[in-house]
Parts: sequence; C-alpha cells; structure tokens
Amino acid sequence: MEGRQPVDTPAYLFSDHSTPLWRRRFGKPSLDGRSADCWSKSVGRLDMHYSSGVGNHWFHLAS
Repeated sequence: MEGRQPVDTPAYLFSDHSTPLWRRRFGKPSLDGRSADCWSKSVGRLDMHYSSGVGNHWFHLAS
C-alpha cells in the first residue's frame, strides 16, 4: 500500500542516563523505586519529580 508507514514499537524510556532517578517509565513509573503509579493521599507529600509519575502514567494510558 502506497504511503504506508512501518510499525514503530513505542519506547517510553526518555533518558540515556544509567541512574534510575532520571528515567521516566510511563508504563510503570514506580519501577524507579520512588515514583507513584497512581493517585493516593500520599502523592502530595512526594517530591515533584516522583509525584509526576501519576501524570506520566496517565499520559501512557491515554496515548
């Protein structure tokens, strides 16, 4: 079929750094050991970099 694009496997890891702190795993943010996957009352007490896992996971599910 003309104009057809090859299948692109999604990769939701946005860093080439080797430390888990800088990795953004949209599918399961908690794999870094500190981020939250979903909202709870304790998310508001997390550092903003770790609480953003909730939004990252939402984006992953929405896309």
